[in-house]
Amino acid sequence: MSKALQDAYRIVHVHKGSCLALDTETTGVSIEDGDRIIEIGIVVIHRREIDPKEENHFQRYINPGFDMNEEVTKVHGITNEFLRSKPSFEEIADDFINMIRGQVLLIHNAEFDVKFLNMELERCGKGHIEDYAAVIDTMTLYQAEHPGRTPTLDNFARTYELNHIDRTFHGALLDSLILAECWLAMTGGQQAIDVDALLLSEPKPMNDQSTLRVPKPSAEELAEHTRILDIVEKNCKATCRWRAVYGDERQKEEA
Repeated sequence: MSKALQDAYRIVHVHKGSCLALDTETTGVSIEDGDRIIEIGIVVIHRREIDPKEENHFQRYINPGFDMNEEVTKVHGITNEFLRSKPSFEEIADDFINMIRGQVLLIHNAEFDVKFLNMELERCGKGHIEDYAAVIDTMTLYQAEHPGRTPTLDNFARTYELNHIDRTFHGALLDSLILAECWLAMTGGQQAIDVDALLLSEPKPMNDQSTLRVPKPSAEELAEHTRILDIVEKNCKATCRWRAVYGDERQKEEA
């Protein structure tokens, strides 16, 4: 596992194994040309499992305020007619922020999505993504794990043999689901030793120490202990840490 993936796994671990896979669909690729977001999809991952309840995930279609080029519709299958009845980004902004607040976002090619999301948030006076959530770019992780391979989401899925989802049309929620499965597959080696069970489980409370019986060593045991420490000091030519902290038992005996 690459250092980049280890670092990302630690970030998710701090959040008790929970994170959100996020994707967007847009009217085009250029903010400078006025392109806007038309769909946001978020899939919830909790302790290395995709949340089975659809209502816990997040999907919003957004009216960009203008008609898209028909060529764009061929990519995601979302039509202008469909979007005309949908809310603006400003109308769904608070729902979106509440969904991601305090979370870790997994985004493939995060630079693109974050740029568009920040543009939309700025237009509403709502700040930036980084004000609400941590972002992990899974494309960077894929490149670190599989150098030389083209880091598309399709290749990501093929690498981990996740070809069971129909991707005739790109969709934000669909791609978020694929990304969530890719993340779990890419970090799946952790499951073999059940790292999450070890690291995320609550520690058991300690028993009351005041009632414990501490047996006293016999004279023979004390003599053997002293003999071993003498050997250690002779070989190391230094005072044992034990005697430095707890005192020299030989001096106690002489006293």
